[in-house]
Amino acid sequence: MLRIAVFQKGRIHRKNGANLRFTVPFWCAMGVIVDAFYRAQAVWFGADAAFPVVAKKVLVDQFIYNPLFAAPCTAMLYDWKNRGYGFHGLGDFFTTRYYRGVVVPTLFATWGVWIPIVTILYSLPSLLQIPLFGLALSMWVMLYTWMSERRADPE
Repeated sequence: MLRIAVFQKGRIHRKNGANLRFTVPFWCAMGVIVDAFYRAQAVWFGADAAFPVVAKKVLVDQFIYNPLFAAPCTAMLYDWKNRGYGFHGLGDFFTTRYYRGVVVPTLFATWGVWIPIVTILYSLPSLLQIPLFGLALSMWVMLYTWMSERRADPE
């Protein structure tokens, strides 16, 4: 809605429906994965907000989970959508060239947004983390969709 109101000056485009059909299931699945990941980290490192616990969670989240799973998975699936869900060229996603050219820049954007956010989230009680993650994720979805579309259509 914000995208339509602000960036499209109130005009609905066909692309909005396609984006919605992709983003809702994708980000719901990622939310389930993040919930499981947050729960696992609470088991591994503890659930208290002490500095060593929060630091371990942030480091594992941003420098293991993100570079090895979240950023590549998100970049690949968004780029696959932006290419029309075709199977031609899917092998390109699994190359060091793709990782360097697409995933690494995505990671820098991710770190700029998510390191402060997850630091705050991991400092909160466990029951607040996922609901507030959902709010932050809403902003990230808009930002990431815009970034991936710019990559697909660089003007």
